[in-house]
Amino acid sequence: MMEQVSVLKVLDKDSGQEALAIVRAVNGLVALTLSLEHEGDVMVAFTPSECAQLVSRLQQAISQAEGAVLAA
Repeated sequence: MMEQVSVLKVLDKDSGQEALAIVRAVNGLVALTLSLEHEGDVMVAFTPSECAQLVSRLQQAISQAEGAVLAA
């Protein structure tokens, strides 16, 4: 059974298109779907451990991006 956990709607800063990030829990996995308004979708299913690694790397990227903004 697939359970939708969250949907984040943003404007893609690269293409200018509306984008969705959809997070679901399915059969012990975490499914992440990224969708651009005119480009289609990609869904990747992660184990909880792989997803935790992704979250860690996203947090590192956030810190670096925030540091670049502060330095500018």
